[in-house]
Amino acid sequence: MSLSNVVKWWSAPSADDSAAMAVIPVSVPLSPSAPSAADKEPSDRDPVGDAAGRVVREHLLAAAQAEADALRSQARAEAEAVLAEAMRERDRVWEEARAAGFDEGLRQGRAEAAEELERERKSLQDTWTAALRAMEAERERWWQTLPASLAAVCMEAIRSLIRRELVAAPSDVEQMVGDLLRLVSESTRAEVRVHPSEYDAAIAAHPRWRLGRLGEWDVVVIPDPQVSPGGCEIRSDWGRVDARLETKLELLQPALERVLARGGRTSDGPDGG
Repeated sequence: MSLSNVVKWWSAPSADDSAAMAVIPVSVPLSPSAPSAADKEPSDRDPVGDAAGRVVREHLLAAAQAEADALRSQARAEAEAVLAEAMRERDRVWEEARAAGFDEGLRQGRAEAAEELERERKSLQDTWTAALRAMEAERERWWQTLPASLAAVCMEAIRSLIRRELVAAPSDVEQMVGDLLRLVSESTRAEVRVHPSEYDAAIAAHPRWRLGRLGEWDVVVIPDPQVSPGGCEIRSDWGRVDARLETKLELLQPALERVLARGGRTSDGPDGG
């Protein structure tokens, strides 16, 4: 999904009545002067999201594997110790029975040793089974929370890349706002909100925006720190156009979580190896 194709809509009452108005789709390039790789060649995959996802998945799977190995080693050591002790006890009983010459004592010693071994084996089996179930439950919990964690990592990476791109190639405020004003050209008044750092550029472009349509209309430029650099918001008596970067990212994160959840469960989940 391209950030430049995401715009949020809402309806505002007109000057004459309270009729609901339609929402306007907007396509605003983040940096017209420096198109990104995604604009040149569409791709279904986000390399930043993939790299972050692999790092987190590898970390979680490594932790689960280490825990399983530790449980296996502990269970094996306990089993060997119990078996060794049982064998020593069996040998002792056999030697006592043989020394006394009582066949009944020998038979009984063997039976007792066998019973003790069986009890220890059953106890170890129950312990190992419970440990495996606990490990599987914990791993399943990790997989359920993994998409949201990966999405948060990816979104932070995206925000960092956008900030870096805007520093290297600031957005063209005049063209961006001019394109959006065409969507509300039927209104008689438009309020353009931009980040304070882009206010001077917006004021310089203000006369050309007013000449962008036939007839007089009122275009007001307002610096708004709630609008990040590279985005803008237009309010008019005909409707509202929300092209803020924050809005685009808010719409992107749920979609990213769904993609990560679907991809993780089908390819790298507990059933996928």
